[in-house]
Amino acid sequence: MKVLIVALSFFVLSACATNTGDKASLSNVEKERVMAKLEDEESMVCRREKPIGSNMVKRRCITKEQYEKERAESQERARELRRDSNILNTLGNDTQ
Repeated sequence: MKVLIVALSFFVLSACATNTGDKASLSNVEKERVMAKLEDEESMVCRREKPIGSNMVKRRCITKEQYEKERAESQERARELRRDSNILNTLGNDTQ
C-alpha cells in the first residue's frame, strides 16, 4: 500500500514540478497532502489475525494508540484471571 502511494505521489509531484506560478504553489499543497498521508500510515499497525473459530487469516489495521490500549486491556484481563484463579485455588484448598 505504501509503495502505491509513494508511486502515485511521485507521478503527481513530477507532473507539477514543471509548472510555474500558481500551479507551482499547488504542487507544494500536493506535497503536503502526500506527506500527511504517509505520516498517517506510519502511525498505523497492521497485523494478520485468525478470528476465534475460523481458519481464515484477516488483516487488521489500527492506530498505534488503539494497539497500545488493547494490549494494556488484555494484560489487565490476564492479571485478573490469574488473581481469580489463585483465589479459587486457595478457597478450594481450605475446604479439603
